[in-house]
Amino acid sequence: MTEPQPTPLDDFKPREIEILQLMAQGLSNQAIADALFITKETVRWYNKQIYSKVGTSRRTEAIALARNMGLLDEPEPESAYKPPALPVTNGPFIGRDDVMTELVDLVSHPDVRLISLVGTGGMGKSRLALELGNRVSNMFDHGAVFVDLTTIQKPDEDCLCCAGKPECTLNRSSKTS
Repeated sequence: MTEPQPTPLDDFKPREIEILQLMAQGLSNQAIADALFITKETVRWYNKQIYSKVGTSRRTEAIALARNMGLLDEPEPESAYKPPALPVTNGPFIGRDDVMTELVDLVSHPDVRLISLVGTGGMGKSRLALELGNRVSNMFDHGAVFVDLTTIQKPDEDCLCCAGKPECTLNRSSKTS
């Protein structure tokens, strides 16, 4: 009995390659579904199509075979810095163009290192911050970081909250401005 031959590269749909790339990054079916705005069941359906085309029924083997077929880029070395992923937002960002333009201009200024959006609860500060992060993250070598400050009770705790992020360090200076 002969083993099934892997399918030619032309037979892979762009969505299948996209899902393979996300699989190779270690994302779960649910995380892939969230990233692509599809259902988990749709991801499972694509997985079956991919497995069938590469001739396996195992996720890790499918990723290895896809790499061998040239469908996936080589993995980055472990030492390469990967910016933390921003939380996923739902739906398009509508309105507030003037505020967004002002924030993009502000964060583009070399002297600005931190922006805090302050206001009444429920007015969309977090959504605005996430949209800003998504728009400007490619401007910086280390991307953009979202720090959820909803648990802060005192104004002087925000610095400690930011420093508590694994990718942030606190540098206290005796200078004040």
